[in-house]
Amino acid sequence: TISAFFMRLENFKNSPDRSIDEVVYARMSKQVIQERLAGYNTIPYARELAAQGRPLPNYFFQPVFKYPPLFTLLIAQSMNIFGSTPVAAAYVPLLAGALLIPLTYLLGTLIANRFVGALAAFLMFMDPVGIICSQKIWPETTLTLFTLLSVVCFVQAIKQKKYSFFLLSGICCGLATLTKYPEILLIGAYGLYAAIWKKDLFANKFFRAGLATPLLMLVPWILWNVQVYGWKWFPMQIGLHSSPLH
Repeated sequence: TISAFFMRLENFKNSPDRSIDEVVYARMSKQVIQERLAGYNTIPYARELAAQGRPLPNYFFQPVFKYPPLFTLLIAQSMNIFGSTPVAAAYVPLLAGALLIPLTYLLGTLIANRFVGALAAFLMFMDPVGIICSQKIWPETTLTLFTLLSVVCFVQAIKQKKYSFFLLSGICCGLATLTKYPEILLIGAYGLYAAIWKKDLFANKFFRAGLATPLLMLVPWILWNVQVYGWKWFPMQIGLHSSPLH
């Protein structure tokens, strides 16, 4: 875990080129530090790119960025601690990517045994997609970390009958969803598991609370967007995230 963090950190430092998404998240984090949530948008950067003649999607000019703000807020906190530098911004995906290794070991051990856990952790250590995403200021490793935490808590609840872990699983799922929307699908995965294998879970209050928690955690984000855009924000999502056919 330690070697993964520092090797990827050196790779980040030795890679001067940044993707547009990396610039977006780093700049928004600086804006959030200066303007609080009013700065959670890409309008200043969009104007610079537009002045250069670069075509941009419509969401670049919206007053609120299209994804929930957790990843940006984490970067802003890192910048508050370590300074407003690209390396400070990179600490968040770097640390999340490194922590996936021991967390994968824990999941493998819970499901099978320590050998499986160690092998799974080694594969996570060597995974090229995980390495690449750790070295970019992208939300994917943070998203995966909260997702995996949610799964580990869910398995812990099932294996050891510690049902309060269902609620922790729901909170982690909510944090993943506040990083990027697709993780709300975990609710469906957990519900499907219960429907097929353990229907009695639906009578468990912790299980039901765990399923509801991610949705409740999205409420402040939804209210903020409705305040800015009105109720048209809901149909706007199709245009912001994909084509209607998609």
